[in-house]
Amino acid sequence: MAKRRDLNPLIPLEDAVWHFAPRKLRAMLGDIQSLPTNKYRHHKSDDPAEHFKILMEAFKNTVDHIEVRNKPIWKMQKYLIRRLATGTLEALGIRTKPEFRQEKESIASHFFEGSPTISWAKNSLESLGRKFELIVVRRRPPEATARTPLQAKTNLQPKPSGRPRVDDEISEVARELASRQSFEGKSEKSRVAVVQAECHRRFPRLFPKASQPSPTKIREILKRLGV
Repeated sequence: MAKRRDLNPLIPLEDAVWHFAPRKLRAMLGDIQSLPTNKYRHHKSDDPAEHFKILMEAFKNTVDHIEVRNKPIWKMQKYLIRRLATGTLEALGIRTKPEFRQEKESIASHFFEGSPTISWAKNSLESLGRKFELIVVRRRPPEATARTPLQAKTNLQPKPSGRPRVDDEISEVARELASRQSFEGKSEKSRVAVVQAECHRRFPRLFPKASQPSPTKIREILKRLGV
């Protein structure tokens, strides 16, 4: 029996730049890469000032040539980041900071917003205090629309998903504050307020309001961490 082709393969981040690029950018890159490499003659001059001017002109021409040849690649990279940030593509990777996790996990789209530090050659991302490595990309699987027989009979719709869990971010902030002894001599109410303010400052996309995260959630995590 012939092996079925994976219709939604996992593509390494570096290769995903080309794989998910629009045809127009692919064609542009192909046309530019097929151009002959510019070769500049190295002229000499007995006049040191003139010789320096010749060298700088050759250097500028080389830089301009490299920029022209790589411009489509830079556009492809921006296009891929935009699709990851808007959630039309999904990235998965191994988290190595602030703590190491052995299993690949889905990387939330907000980690690609702003100005993330991306190493294309290493397939890695650093953003908002997190680092992910061995990143692969795929088209985001469609939400499950299959309905159970009970749903079909009662005409029930699947429940929409709620807010993403933010326990990791709150725990990270609480541990750092505890290590800096920021809770020393403070009441529980004050400790909760300190964590809330720091979460709001560090993760404004996750906690856009000053009242977020909720005091109840913070107390739960502080109790779990024993701080």
